[in-house]
Amino acid sequence: RLPGNYWGERRSFSSFATVFAFDTTTVGLGDQDDEVEINGRLYRRQAPGVYDSEEGNRRVYFRQTEDGNVFYQPHVSFAARQAKGLQNPLLAYQGLALSLGLSLTGFLAFFWGRRPGLHRWAKGMGLGMATCVAVLPILLFAGYERLDDIAFIDYFNGDLGRVTTVLMLINIYALLGLGVIVTAVLAWRRPAGDPEVGGVMMKSHLSLLALAALASWPGLFLFNLIGFQY
Repeated sequence: RLPGNYWGERRSFSSFATVFAFDTTTVGLGDQDDEVEINGRLYRRQAPGVYDSEEGNRRVYFRQTEDGNVFYQPHVSFAARQAKGLQNPLLAYQGLALSLGLSLTGFLAFFWGRRPGLHRWAKGMGLGMATCVAVLPILLFAGYERLDDIAFIDYFNGDLGRVTTVLMLINIYALLGLGVIVTAVLAWRRPAGDPEVGGVMMKSHLSLLALAALASWPGLFLFNLIGFQY
């Protein structure tokens, strides 16, 4: 039960600042039954829930609560909970990265041509998703002299106007993504030759943008990025 990703408990649980909680630990099985590998370093079991590093200079602890949660504790003032399923921050980060990359292809909607109705709505939302992703790094980083992790997080968290603008952009992206999912379903349900829907290439690209929107949802909800959670 020990292998998995552990997310530090010393973080915000209810605000957007959760997205900056990068302190994750990866635990895997070692070659022997009494060994585990923590962030690439080998540890051997000394007692139930007690593991010493291979060099013998570090001790860590694991404990399981009555409700089934497993905690990793490298020292007395820090604990990390085993992240399961959609609560795994590494999967959420990967989903967001995939989503941002795929969303940039929305600029290719320029080449879909012109059609009325559903096609026009889908094209506009695809371009909108791509624009949100392109503008995001500007809103995040423009104007900061220092961009190392600690300095940036401190500056950003203290700039309420910038935080609000970024959250607004993220929520617009989420709404556009929801619209793209709906229009993708509707587009595939339309018969071939429908004047409001393009060909297979347009539908496939729209489906790719819908996939981008879906990939972002675990991270958007896990990191409290939906709404304005300060």
